[in-house]
Amino acid sequence: FVSVMLVGEEDVLRTVANVGLEGVKGLAARPGGLGEHVRSTGTARLLIGDGRGTPASGLNTGVVSAAGVARPDVTASMLAPIMGPGEVVRGVLTVGKRRRHALFTPQDLEVCSAIATLLGELLARADAAKDAEDMERKLIASERLTVLGELAAGVVHDVASPLGAVRANLETLIGHLAELRPLLEAVEAEHGLTPVLEDLPALLCETYEGLFRANDVIRQMRQVVRLGRTGIGE
Repeated sequence: FVSVMLVGEEDVLRTVANVGLEGVKGLAARPGGLGEHVRSTGTARLLIGDGRGTPASGLNTGVVSAAGVARPDVTASMLAPIMGPGEVVRGVLTVGKRRRHALFTPQDLEVCSAIATLLGELLARADAAKDAEDMERKLIASERLTVLGELAAGVVHDVASPLGAVRANLETLIGHLAELRPLLEAVEAEHGLTPVLEDLPALLCETYEGLFRANDVIRQMRQVVRLGRTGIGE
């Protein structure tokens, strides 16, 4: 059988893949078991039975599954650390035999360790590819934000310019109405336009208030796109 255990987010060694073993996937290594021993020492272990079906002996006799599951039917097993960058143990590779008279040799352990090393390199490459993919997604998101910022800046400019013209014209209109006040009062008395003239100040105030609200929206949009400018007419 073959079992691969990796250190997860909880810093716990768990079985992630196995062949020839049932009911161990997802199991955590038992504290003090072989898997945790190999992880803590970073040293491969070879456990050998007597060749007659007696459980393999070594650390915690009979516990030859890295998951810490007692396997009295196992006659021999090998455990090798899966190393990551910086000589950090990322997992444990376990290979075992359950046939009578089946043994592993030190040469077998070297092969197992070499395979574990390859697994470590593959994991490192997979992590590097994931990091590159994450970076690419961030760059794409950044580019999108830049485009959105440019679009927002264009909208601010396109909206601010006509609003500035409206405000300037409104201020001019208010000035003209002030100059024409005596004439308007005379026309008011002569033609009975009192309701119309009374509405003009309120209409002008509401229009000016609407312009100031629009100005606040423009100012907030400018802050978002970091234009650092306020006021419609700027």
